[in-house]
Amino acid sequence: MHTYFESHFDTSADVFVWLFPYILVLVLLYKVPFFLNIFSELLRISNRRLLGSCCLFGLLLFWVQLTAYREVAGYRDIVEEGSFTVLEGCIENLRVIDAKSRGESFSLKNVTFSYSDAATSPLFFANRQFEDGVVREGRCVKVSYIGEGRNNKIFKIQLLD
Repeated sequence: MHTYFESHFDTSADVFVWLFPYILVLVLLYKVPFFLNIFSELLRISNRRLLGSCCLFGLLLFWVQLTAYREVAGYRDIVEEGSFTVLEGCIENLRVIDAKSRGESFSLKNVTFSYSDAATSPLFFANRQFEDGVVREGRCVKVSYIGEGRNNKIFKIQLLD
């Protein structure tokens, strides 16, 4: 058995390292009015508005990063707890959808998997290297996936042949 694709749910705190230099720059802008005045004049806004905008922008970036971190941590927990499904079988009903992005769907023991290279998170399988020809009708695979309603997210594919 050969593992063709496997997700790695990285939840290290390194994703928040950018926050420290950002806060340092904000403190420097606040404490050293010379730089604040230069940027304020360049952008033609008041010092107060510039600092407020920078703070709001930082909070927005932090919120986006925190939300993404929590999502990855949730998937990591599901995998570590074993709360996922594993299916073995041969690919059936393979359909390729070429629109603005490449999409595919196939069935494995009456369970349907659909994905596209644009809409599917990079955390999950979307056959982005379709030139390899790994996903093909009749190919026998072992798929580990997280079922979310009708959306089955593949995080590991092993080739059986």
